[in-house]
Amino acid sequence: MRLDMAVQVRFLKTIDSLGLTAPDEGSFTKLPNGDDFETGRMPCPERGMEVTEYEELWRQIPPLVGPKRAWILESAGKGRKIFLGRIGGGFMAIGGDDGRGFGARREEWDEGEGRWKVRYTIGDVGDIPSVAGLGGEGFEGEAEWKMGNTVDVAGREYLVRAFEILE
Repeated sequence: MRLDMAVQVRFLKTIDSLGLTAPDEGSFTKLPNGDDFETGRMPCPERGMEVTEYEELWRQIPPLVGPKRAWILESAGKGRKIFLGRIGGGFMAIGGDDGRGFGARREEWDEGEGRWKVRYTIGDVGDIPSVAGLGGEGFEGEAEWKMGNTVDVAGREYLVRAFEILE
């Protein structure tokens, strides 16, 4: 991509920690070091929702060492919207506001101990699944998941939005 060519992107907010629903629209430009530089305009809560210009830098980082699977799940049915995602040794889960507020957790695979460890939690995570308490590499049956499947995780149905075996 040439540096003077920007790609327009629109992010729709299914879950947002601030409760914002307006789309985030920005232009991405590839920098010489391979990073992506995003500029755009969106409502700013700190300024009374005034539409304000922003800049963000995006960098691709390698996955953490861990079990060789990557996937994204989206909760199905009633209850608050929850997304679960894993790439190798990194697991992240977020739950949106359904009157309970926003909640998120991040867990990482400890290769030396052969188990998941909680790194961060914020907000109400009571209904957000965790791999750290399972004592294994992941959720039951995840090695057989396929994109488009509906799977059970901690007693709730989730749609498999993406699935890949890592090499």
